[in-house]
Amino acid sequence: MTGRRAAGLLLVTLGVLLGLAAPASAAPTHAARSSGQVIVIGVPGLRWDDLSAADTPALWRLAGNGSIGTLSARSTRALSCPEDGWVTLGAGARAQRGPHRATPRACPNPPVRLVLHADGSAVLDDQPDVVLRNTSAQARPGALAESLRCATAIGSGAAIAAARPVGRITQYLPKLPTHLRAVLARCPLTVVDAGQVTGTSAPRRAAVRAVDRLVGQVVAARAADSTVLVAGVSDTGTPARLHVAIADGPDFRGGWLTSGSTNRTGYVQLADVAPTVTDTLGLRRPAAFTGQPWQHGSARTATMPVSRDRLVDADRSSVATAGVAGWFVAVLVASQLVLYLLVGFGLSRLVDAPDRTRAVIATAAAAAALVVPAMLLANVVPWWRTGAPGWTFLAVVAGWLAVATAVVRLGPWRRWRLGQPAATAAVAVAVIGVDVVSGAHLELDNVVGYAAVTGDRYTGLGMVGLGAFAAAVLALAGCLAVRVPRRYRPVLMALVGGAGVVAVGGPFFGADPGAAIGMTAGAAVAAVLSRGGFLTVTRLGWAIVAGLGVTGAFALLDLTRPPEQRGHLARFVGHLFGGTAGPALHRVMQANTMATVGSLLSLLVAVSAVFVGLVLLGPAAGLRRVHGLFPSLRGALAGATVAAVLAGLFDGAGLIVAGAAASVAVPLAVQYCLQVRRPERGEPAS
Repeated sequence: MTGRRAAGLLLVTLGVLLGLAAPASAAPTHAARSSGQVIVIGVPGLRWDDLSAADTPALWRLAGNGSIGTLSARSTRALSCPEDGWVTLGAGARAQRGPHRATPRACPNPPVRLVLHADGSAVLDDQPDVVLRNTSAQARPGALAESLRCATAIGSGAAIAAARPVGRITQYLPKLPTHLRAVLARCPLTVVDAGQVTGTSAPRRAAVRAVDRLVGQVVAARAADSTVLVAGVSDTGTPARLHVAIADGPDFRGGWLTSGSTNRTGYVQLADVAPTVTDTLGLRRPAAFTGQPWQHGSARTATMPVSRDRLVDADRSSVATAGVAGWFVAVLVASQLVLYLLVGFGLSRLVDAPDRTRAVIATAAAAAALVVPAMLLANVVPWWRTGAPGWTFLAVVAGWLAVATAVVRLGPWRRWRLGQPAATAAVAVAVIGVDVVSGAHLELDNVVGYAAVTGDRYTGLGMVGLGAFAAAVLALAGCLAVRVPRRYRPVLMALVGGAGVVAVGGPFFGADPGAAIGMTAGAAVAAVLSRGGFLTVTRLGWAIVAGLGVTGAFALLDLTRPPEQRGHLARFVGHLFGGTAGPALHRVMQANTMATVGSLLSLLVAVSAVFVGLVLLGPAAGLRRVHGLFPSLRGALAGATVAAVLAGLFDGAGLIVAGAAASVAVPLAVQYCLQVRRPERGEPAS
């Protein structure tokens, strides 16, 4: 089969799968919003565990009446300090106010230099420098104020958010005035700096009560048709946390918040505040905004105390995940190196090894391939609520790993040739695939997924899960193809690989354009090699063409949804046709470099390549013989390599996806090598 035919077969297969996967009808479009007045109250450091009916009655009532969520205050820095939070709010995109610096242990509190005028206006004198500083980040501080006829700022932090790019603030007051209602009525937008919440214990509670009193005054003076947004605009110390998000107004009644930037109920971002303001006022959204407006996601059925506890738990889970993620990537890499050492030193003669030795290696290989699924399953247990979350997580992972390995090693499939590798791949596909098509709940705040507090991703597969899934899907397809006639193997590979592409790239599931391109190319390569032959430049080229075509189809499907519901795919197309493809690609290249240099999984790619080349492809281990007997397995391994490398590069993840794919593909290759001894009587040779 030529590369062109394989690409065509995969495109037809995906057309059928897309028809099955797409919903019967698009979600209803929200009516255009229009409110006469928007009040944004920013409170650096405010978290949901600060709120209660007794201590913060004004905030509690506002939250009970309106829509609530947890907010990632991520700016261009891993830790967003107040000045960065305020400038991000005013830019509608991640930005920073001060010069680049290493992540501080404590946030600085530089003075805000304002030139006050007699007419009540003011000028933020260093704003032009801030605008210039954020050019490389594709952010425009002051874009929110620039989109309005006027904006009022109350407090120094609010002045940063309400200043235009030239630094002018239409109306500025250092604190709440006596006649607040008249002040709120002057401009469509009023931004209020309610003060910072810092420290612990009694000082923190006192600061929160002061914020609540101010919020009560603002709410009492608001117009009847106004919308009030409360946002914990930044951190005030380490570590980074999730913060309060409340919206109360005609379009936000008794529900959960969400936004197009997260596509997850209960989660919004700080950069979403500015587009929420413009959409609520019925104004045109500036092109500089990268956030998406807050929306009423769904009605709350739980009481306010229960809802608050849910948001507190989300913060605790995210912080715990971010704190231990680095350690458990090291655990993942270490598990692979242990397997390599076990096979490489003294046990590499897998073809002639005794049964006991083969059993030990088979168990180790199955366990090594299932580390990522076990880490995802760990989130079924609330490990982050314990006093030692890292150790608890390790214990839970070990338990799930033991169960999954026992299923692979003791199931009836162990009597079939390639039964155990197929079972290993099937377990990984089931865990990761079912999770991603059902909302990726295990990926959120997981050490091999993503943490909401970092603001990098909220839905779909993380880079580690993507690599493991790509390798497992194609390996499962390769094992199944062995059992069908040779002429049908490409069709089977395309069907199984196509289902994987829909899961990772479909706008209603993973919605990842880079993953769609990589997985489609990998599935096409696996299909074309499943009957034998070699990977040529022509075949690889047609595979990439198929990936681009499928991604385009997904993007068109995404564009059929209402603008506020579109995901990464539609925005990806917007970059290509909106004149911003160059800067976007530049950011991806930078991200690739940083990810490759900064991750242990990049080291695993190099080590696994050496291990496969020197050990598994050597005469003692037998991988060459495996590929001769079962060309579909060679196609699966080549396809997984192509899929992981391309997906990582398109997604700005460097070699992280390839390293995660190696953590599944190489242990499976070890399992393949255990299948090449002389067949038992009555067992077919291939």
